[in-house]
Amino acid sequence: MLKTPLFHVEHFKGMDSYEVQNKLKRFAEMVKQWNKTINLTSLQSDVWKRHIQDSIQLLTYIDGKRILDVGSGGGFPGMVLAIADPKREWHLVESDTRKAVFLNEVRRKLEINCIIHHKRVEEILDTFDEVIARAFSSLERLIAISFIKLRPNGKGIFMKGKSLHQEILRVEKKWRFSRTIFQNQTHTEGYIIQIKEISQRI
Repeated sequence: MLKTPLFHVEHFKGMDSYEVQNKLKRFAEMVKQWNKTINLTSLQSDVWKRHIQDSIQLLTYIDGKRILDVGSGGGFPGMVLAIADPKREWHLVESDTRKAVFLNEVRRKLEINCIIHHKRVEEILDTFDEVIARAFSSLERLIAISFIKLRPNGKGIFMKGKSLHQEILRVEKKWRFSRTIFQNQTHTEGYIIQIKEISQRI
């Protein structure tokens, strides 16, 4: 497996690292507060290490301008990435009403440059340079979504667990695609898979 350095907030260009850190800390506090009433993350999890640091490493692989985060949930990874890299166009999709309300409140209070779509991803009609997801759905569904939502030469970037290789074997029966797999830098049993050139098998 290929390894890449973990992306640290001090490395961000175009935005003061103190401002990034401050907004991420405020976001983490909002997650903890709202988590008391709605299920954003596991109550026992460390928001900063388990969710924010885990999400932020995706910036290593993103180079497109227009990004779709599928199943944003509590804002991982989409809101974290929008805070860290405000020059890109971030679209966060969340069908759960309470979670969408939370995401809009974060966007408003922290003045984050992103668009929240309170709907199912299938209802999104636009196309994007990259589709990203973390703990959302099966690889098969993510590839099917990417096939429709990606622009030509676009790519999917998905955070997956230890069952990734078994998922790939199942998906290859229905889809053709090129892939690159990276070791997750915050979880030893996790992977980041980059998908390109998707086509259906006949």
